Amino acid sequence: MQHLRGMLARLPQSATPLVVCAKGVEIRTHRLPLELVAELHPTADAVVLTGPNFAHEIAAGLPAASVVAGTDAAVRGRVIELLGTQAFRLYGNDDPVGAQVGGAAKNVIAIAAGAVIGAGVGENARAALITRGLAELSRLAVALGGRAETVSGLSGLGDLLLTCTGPSSRNYSLGLALGRGEALADILAARDTVTEGVTTAPALVARAAGVDMPISAAVAALVEGRVTLRKAMATLLARPRATNRPGSKSPWSKSPRRKSPQIRAPQIRPIAIDSPNSAAPTPTSPAPSVSGRERVITETEASTIAICKAPTTSSNKWYR
Repeated sequence: MQHLRGMLARLPQSATPLVVCAKGVEIRTHRLPLELVAELHPTADAVVLTGPNFAHEIAAGLPAASVVAGTDAAVRGRVIELLGTQAFRLYGNDDPVGAQVGGAAKNVIAIAAGAVIGAGVGENARAALITRGLAELSRLAVALGGRAETVSGLSGLGDLLLTCTGPSSRNYSLGLALGRGEALADILAARDTVTEGVTTAPALVARAAGVDMPISAAVAALVEGRVTLRKAMATLLARPRATNRPGSKSPWSKSPRRKSPQIRAPQIRPIAIDSPNSAAPTPTSPAPSVSGRERVITETEASTIAICKAPTTSSNKWYR
């Protein structure tokens, strides 16, 4: 992320859409990736590609899922069409702010999760930390104009779980080393890869001014050498106890809570999805038709719709 500005500056000005894969917050300006694109390439449409993925597994063709987040539905759909494969499943999302917050903050929380395990505090503590870290992501996303439900998807919870538990995570492994008592300078000197959470932590806390981010603030203080790991843990454990009320109004909400509408669960019929050329099953009752070109379902829709048929003008395709 800290090199994104320089790379964008070298690109010629063009209306060609840009796909940004960087995650983090620029330490000097506290800007998110797409905010840098808007500054340096104001005429270009851009989306962010983010989610719970280790690059080496994608390169090996192992199953994975990601989010393409941007405000332009046509651009999102085109990127999904070009980059998605049977193994690399892409979902559209129209909340780029929430998606970017998830991609940035999860690296910071992962350092804390690694430190917990490295220090021998236990799995219970890591589970609690991940859960409370997710709450921090949600608060920040809403405060910056994103949506809390985006943080519950692939770009938030999914990425957070992978980065806080996967041994291939650079941020998690750095936290492990810190928890075992190794010095940050020595850890970084022994690496030839970037551990983005180290630079993101202070920038994220600065960007989140006014938002309660205790775990992120503790990690920022730790990597800046202002506190020891023991002191950071003691500070977090000494925080006042609060009632955890799911569904309660957040002080960072921009609008009053509205009563959720009652939605009837759709009747799901098993269908064959692995044979694109097979005839579609005959429904027992008329199903709503989808007109026009192939429609890309969003990540939120994918969590509630088990199977979606999207007819195209060229072939009959079935999608999970």
